[in-house]
Amino acid sequence: MKKEIGKFYAIAFNNNYFEFIVYDDNTMSCPTLGIKSFKTIELKPRFVLKGIGEENNSYIYDAKSNEPDSSHPELIGNYTISEELFSLMKENKMIKYSTDMAYLYGFTDKDGYDNNKYGVGSPYKRAKKKGPILTKQKKGQFN
Repeated sequence: MKKEIGKFYAIAFNNNYFEFIVYDDNTMSCPTLGIKSFKTIELKPRFVLKGIGEENNSYIYDAKSNEPDSSHPELIGNYTISEELFSLMKENKMIKYSTDMAYLYGFTDKDGYDNNKYGVGSPYKRAKKKGPILTKQKKGQFN
């Protein structure tokens, strides 16, 4: 029988919380969405869950918006994961994130999947003026 080893949360800009439970068999569940078992989560504003069920289906969190200023209050504005759980999940290939997302969400580990062998990723979409882009993204305004 699998045992719970930790929990983390995805928090949308509108303060909706998504709870994720991590188990010792390297699977997770999301009671908030009613998803009982999946293997990997890609951490981004529209998170992606992979390896759902025996068919290994995927789920992409959809945040719709009708606002003209391109603000999406349903998008994920923050992830709260303890450093210990984060490291364990990364070691077991349970989480994925790009370098952009590491900077956007303030992860201590900035080594996203798009880092090259020199440790240089592409934070902030390779823009020359990164500050304004990050400020907009932190408010939920994405391209």
